[in-house]
Amino acid sequence: IAHRNDIPSELKKEIKNTLQNKLHRCAGPEDLATSAALLKRITAPNAGYSPDFVKEFREFHRELKEFFNASSLEEQLETMLRESSVHNSHILELVHKFLEAKEKAHTTDELVTSFELLTMLRSQFTEKLKGKTGSRRQKLQMTDIGLEDFSFVLLSQLINLFDALEKEINWLPALRCLELAIENLRLSGFDTKECQAMESELKAWIRGFRPQDREQLIRLKATIDRCRRLAEVYCNRILALFPEKVERLGQSLGVDRHKIKIFCEVDIRSHLVFQVSKLIALLLKGIRRLASLPPWDVIVPGKTSGRLVEAACLDDLPGPFDKAIVVLMEKVEGDEEIPAGIVGLIVAHETPLLSHLAVRARQGEIVFIVCEDADRYSELKNSLGKQIVLDISAEEVNLEFSSSPEQEGITERKRKVLQKQAQVPDLLLCSDRKLLPLDQVRPATGGSKADASRRLEELSQIEGAGFVTSPGVVVPFGVMQESLNKASVLEQEYRILVSRLNELPQSDFFEALRKLQSIIRQLDVPDEIISGVMEKFVRDERLMVRSSANCEDLEGLSGAGLYDSLANVSPPEIAQAVKKVWSSLWTRRAALSRKKLDIPHDRAYMA
Repeated sequence: IAHRNDIPSELKKEIKNTLQNKLHRCAGPEDLATSAALLKRITAPNAGYSPDFVKEFREFHRELKEFFNASSLEEQLETMLRESSVHNSHILELVHKFLEAKEKAHTTDELVTSFELLTMLRSQFTEKLKGKTGSRRQKLQMTDIGLEDFSFVLLSQLINLFDALEKEINWLPALRCLELAIENLRLSGFDTKECQAMESELKAWIRGFRPQDREQLIRLKATIDRCRRLAEVYCNRILALFPEKVERLGQSLGVDRHKIKIFCEVDIRSHLVFQVSKLIALLLKGIRRLASLPPWDVIVPGKTSGRLVEAACLDDLPGPFDKAIVVLMEKVEGDEEIPAGIVGLIVAHETPLLSHLAVRARQGEIVFIVCEDADRYSELKNSLGKQIVLDISAEEVNLEFSSSPEQEGITERKRKVLQKQAQVPDLLLCSDRKLLPLDQVRPATGGSKADASRRLEELSQIEGAGFVTSPGVVVPFGVMQESLNKASVLEQEYRILVSRLNELPQSDFFEALRKLQSIIRQLDVPDEIISGVMEKFVRDERLMVRSSANCEDLEGLSGAGLYDSLANVSPPEIAQAVKKVWSSLWTRRAALSRKKLDIPHDRAYMA
């Protein structure tokens, strides 16, 4: 271009010096800005440059944009149409349809059609990317990223249309949009199996959906709550991944403090998952109104009273408390320990009815409610320190503030009763057999949880039982200890850590737990377990590898959520899964629970 004879010599020099030489030495995105400025100048009205030169410079600028991955989505898709020999006819047809639909998308139906075509196109790209390498793969991936970004725009436009209807939600298009949004998250590689499960549920509920049917609304709410948790998982991952690194890198590069501070927020709010959370809020609001659901979700009903306090996390509370308290929290993880003396929980965040925290609250007869109304929750925050009376049933929630004296929390006598109830039963350590058939396990060899599975299997075989159970095998008590015995150096360190554990200050206590888990993960799982599992289950089946400790499912201690169970494990992955379950004997929550109830750590075993 710089050597053409149909342009002035000054322009030749400018192109040579500002573009040609610069691109040759050290190409950078700033060259794109230089090229764009030149293009604007030569295409201005009455510029008078040769049409052939202008055409060639336009082509050069388009290629430069491709080089820097700066082409617009339309340009990327039009390039695909020009390279028709590279792509199959189905993809090219979808590209044509999408570009046409995108151009005229204004109404709800038109925008939904664009969203559907975009999703179909991304699905095709996902398949095609599997067999691509090099520059072609990069081009395809950049186009897919462009489509992902545009899905944010489409969903935002749709939400604005749904929102404009105020109380009358256009249910079928709105639910279809949620299904498409979840599919796009899956196509972006985020939590793919969970996304597939939610897509399946949404498809099922959309068929024959009638918003007048309260039962359908409540069923739909459960799925939408599940979608909301997916959005929260994304947010939590970003906040776990970036802040510290952004802070260090931002300071090193001299980036403005405000930009460093909002980096993660910008990432979250510019991602499709942000629009998903907005659509979910809109749908939940509609469901609560149509189903006449109160802003309260009752997890554990009952009547109690105590002083209202606020906490970011239950683990932050000093407990046990001599006076009864009711705790107000923005959100919970779901597997926390409830300190003694807490008689009520009020949470501003949706909590599953069968979360471990909910199960513990139910076992301890601790009143537990969720407040989904931000204004009502703010009113409660203004009353911290006051004595509150909770009178909660499945049908009605009554909260009153009282001037009565504070009630007693947990007494020493009650604490001793709890400790007595949590006595750990005797067990048998199996060293000769590493894997037991389910029908041969008993509480003494595999724990109460494994024994419950055996009893369920027996019941299912009674004529007319009406249900079946999953096949299973049990790694009994004692197998972990035998693996430990074979690693003498590790065993010695293990025994020392366990014997000193309760004497350690809190920071050293948690570090010791980390070391104990690390030791267990270094053990060898016996070959008999691996081969036995491979014989019992087909290679492509998926297993739930469940903990069954001797310190859970007892009369005075359910131990719900103290130990880990792993889902979706393939048989060849069984060794790693077994070690992870064994190591959960030393999770923070499990060790603290034993310490609180005076259960000796050396009496805790895992099957």
